[in-house]
Amino acid sequence: MKPVKLIMSAFGPYAERTEIDFERFGGQGLYLITGDTGAGKTTIFDAIAFALYGEASGDVRRADMFRSKYAKEDEPTFVTFTFDYREKRYTIKRNPEYMRPKGRGKGYTLQRSEAELIYPDERTPVTKAKEVTRAVTELIGLDRRQFTQIAMIAQGDFQKLLLAGTEERSDIFRQIFKTGIYQKLQDQLKAAEKIQWRTYEELKRSMYQYMDGIVCEEENPSAEKMKELRKGKFDGRIAEGLELLGQMCEEDAQALLELDRQTEQLEAAIQKEDQLIGNIHKVREQQETLAANKCLLAQCQPELEAAKERLEQTRQQAQQCAALALEIKEQQDHLTLFEQLQKEKERQQQRQQLYQTESERRMELQTDRQQLEQIIRADTQELETLVSAGEEKARLENEKKELMRMRSQIGRQAQELRQALENRTQIREKLSEEKQNETDTIQKQKNWNGRSDSWQAVNPFWHRQKNWNAD
Repeated sequence: MKPVKLIMSAFGPYAERTEIDFERFGGQGLYLITGDTGAGKTTIFDAIAFALYGEASGDVRRADMFRSKYAKEDEPTFVTFTFDYREKRYTIKRNPEYMRPKGRGKGYTLQRSEAELIYPDERTPVTKAKEVTRAVTELIGLDRRQFTQIAMIAQGDFQKLLLAGTEERSDIFRQIFKTGIYQKLQDQLKAAEKIQWRTYEELKRSMYQYMDGIVCEEENPSAEKMKELRKGKFDGRIAEGLELLGQMCEEDAQALLELDRQTEQLEAAIQKEDQLIGNIHKVREQQETLAANKCLLAQCQPELEAAKERLEQTRQQAQQCAALALEIKEQQDHLTLFEQLQKEKERQQQRQQLYQTESERRMELQTDRQQLEQIIRADTQELETLVSAGEEKARLENEKKELMRMRSQIGRQAQELRQALENRTQIREKLSEEKQNETDTIQKQKNWNGRSDSWQAVNPFWHRQKNWNAD
């Protein structure tokens, strides 16, 4: 970071606006700030640190002490600091919290602390005090404590950097030179090394555990060598132990094959003996079952004869039931036919009643029509007689309207009469068709009567139906 310009207003001992242009000092980068005690040398460093972090460069002054005692009441207190960082120019303006005169009226009001960071490009400036401090820390890579230890060492604080611990100095230099990524890589490698080492130790322990659990017979030729390896805990001789174990496994496999062959021979002999014993047991069981069945047959012979007799009786009863079922079905058919005839008779009575009602209605309509025709003729004659009378004109007009209404009513009644005649014709046709159906039904009934003489004697509805047919 390279300072370019510093502006202080009512800040510390500087009562008025004071501007320091560092570019006028040349490009050597080495400046000497001298003066008497209390002249304001440290205040310049405090102003730079305050502009960047909102705090002084040392631990003696606080932010609420930056307001100058010698400044006028209407003189604002602020610091503006312009600096170059990586060939880009940034500007920060910040003011502390202090009491100032009110804009209107008398008295004082509290001026809040404010800050603003202006970027060299088109990015939006940062305006809040804490946000500006955070942005400066991210930009430079140093916080206020590290900045005062490295870039700007206040009076009496140089010893703190010298006495700082190795870890603290490492953190400071790591942030300055951006070597944090290598520290992170180193930590990840150490963690991976620990994991691999733990895995290796676990595998080693597991292999020792399995190898130590090997059981070897004393007569085995490899037993002595295996005992020697187990005594040394297979340290550095795992491959030799695995080779010896493979040899022992081959020997055991050969012995196992021989045992399997002997076992198969014994199982074949045992299987033959089992078959022979099974056949003997099976013959004995069959003999015992045969004897038991003979005894049971002798005991069940009387019951078998009785069951045959009951079977014959049951067959005879089944034949009788079949004849009764056929007779019941015929009686049910006759009963159904009787119910149909009864319903057909009720429908015929309803049609006759409807026909009679329509006939009476027709006679009434004809009588009304004749009366209306007489009234129309009388009214027509009276209208012709009184057509020349002026005083009767209004009455004739009313009568004329009434006459027209009556004619319209007569027309509607005539239409109803024609419709009634058509309905009557349809009813006659329907009655004729139903009468024919009834005749066919009666003929079927007569045919059934000839075939069911025995049924007529037991059917309680037969005589009632016969009387109804006669009616």
